Amino acid sequence: MAINRLNPDYPDAGLVQVVPTSVSVGSGSGSVDGNGAVTFSGATSVSLNGCFSSAYANYKVSIVIDDGSWGSGGDVTLNFRTTTDDTSNNYNSMTILIGNTGGTGSYGAGTRTFAYVMPYTATNKESLGVFDIHSPNRAEKTLMTFQSLSETLSVVGGIFTNTTTQYTGFTISAGAMTGTIRVYGYRN
Repeated sequence: MAINRLNPDYPDAGLVQVVPTSVSVGSGSGSVDGNGAVTFSGATSVSLNGCFSSAYANYKVSIVIDDGSWGSGGDVTLNFRTTTDDTSNNYNSMTILIGNTGGTGSYGAGTRTFAYVMPYTATNKESLGVFDIHSPNRAEKTLMTFQSLSETLSVVGGIFTNTTTQYTGFTISAGAMTGTIRVYGYRN
């Protein structure tokens, strides 16, 4: 796993961009550049491998899905992974949705086989998600808080896993997505 220091003047502070060892997509295309930016196009799923390790206890993930790329593929879900996705009933989630007209609701409360993390966005609308992931590669339960936003819906939530699996990556899934993912390790 290569790392890229965001601010070389302060090497012992802040976030360090992580370069995944590989990226795979369910359809379309996907790649990772030398700085760790994962780009994908027309992908129904994007898997990042080798982005969690013992080098960092906690991580920040940024996902941007571009305008007009989503179609009617539904909401974005997340599964942690080692060599394959963890699709067992291991995700306890609590999620609040707030619509742009003021309505509220919840989604995905309880134990599930995935974590709902970003709202569906209609064609020509961008969506952004920011995630804090705690202890994904330690022999303890993984905790994640997240915020995501499209032009019509904002989502705030969190999940914890029912397992102490030491995950090395994650997969996001939805309709044909085009966008960018960046993973950062929190320096200890």
